[in-house]
This record gives sequence, structure tokens and C-alpha cells, in this order.
Amino acid sequence: MFGKKVVTPTDRRYESARLYIDEVSKHLALISARRESMNNRAGLLVASASVSAGFATVDSPSGWEVTALVLTTIAAILGIVALWPTKTDVVSIELVRDTVLPNANAASLTELGDTWFVMVPDAARRLKIRAYVVASGFVLLGLSLVSGVSNALQVQITIGGCNG
Repeated sequence: MFGKKVVTPTDRRYESARLYIDEVSKHLALISARRESMNNRAGLLVASASVSAGFATVDSPSGWEVTALVLTTIAAILGIVALWPTKTDVVSIELVRDTVLPNANAASLTELGDTWFVMVPDAARRLKIRAYVVASGFVLLGLSLVSGVSNALQVQITIGGCNG
């Protein structure tokens, strides 16, 4: 008995509830890190689209140039949409205070964990939509580059045909 801690069923429930909260917190932290990464990608998309749009010529634009500019503009808009602030998945400190502090027991921790648990699928769904928007923007940016290259090739062929 000396030095040994007696574990009661209440302690086990409390430890299980702590483990539950820790796991849900890890999921929310992972989603938060992925959201931050997605914001970086969306920012890169907006910057890349801005640079690409800067290369567009305005004097007598061809169909390829107009297509490239339209695709680049849509890509930039998608990047901005992905960067737009949305509902946050940050855990409310007030919720923690009101749920856990009055009676710090297994039931209050489980209730808090359940509240956070509901946030995980919704946050993951919003992140998936954001990822789709950013990926679509990069596809459009790639297509705008193809359109720009097609225009350059058309110009080269036209100029080369005049000199030949």
C-alpha cells in the first residue's frame, strides 16, 4: 500500500474523458494546421495569378490572350474566395470555463469533448471545399498559361510565315 495510488472507477472515467478531449483537440489542431497551409496555397494562387495577369498585352489582344486573362482572373478570384474568412473552429474559452470549472469531473469533460467533437466533421468539410476551390484555381491558372503559350506560338508562326 505504501507509495501505490488507489485508482477508483471515478478516476478511470476522468482519465478516459481527458483522453477523449486530448484526441478531439489533436484533430482540431490538425485541421487548423491544414487550414493554415491551405491559406498559404490560396495566397500563392492569388500572387501567381496577379503576376500572370501582368504579362497580358492590352494592345490588340487575340482570342488566346483574352482567354488567358479571363482564366487568370477567375483563378485569382477563386484564391480570394478561399482566403475569405469563414466560421472558425477555435474552441471557446468561455465554453471551457462554463463546462469544466463548475464541476471538473468526467461528465463535464465528456460534455466538453462532445461539443468539440461536433466541430471536427464540419471543419473538415469546410476545409475540403476550400481545397477544391484552390485546386480549381490552380487548374485554371495552368490553362491560362497554356493559352498564353498558344498565343505566343501563334504569333511566332505568323511572324515566321511573313519572313519565309
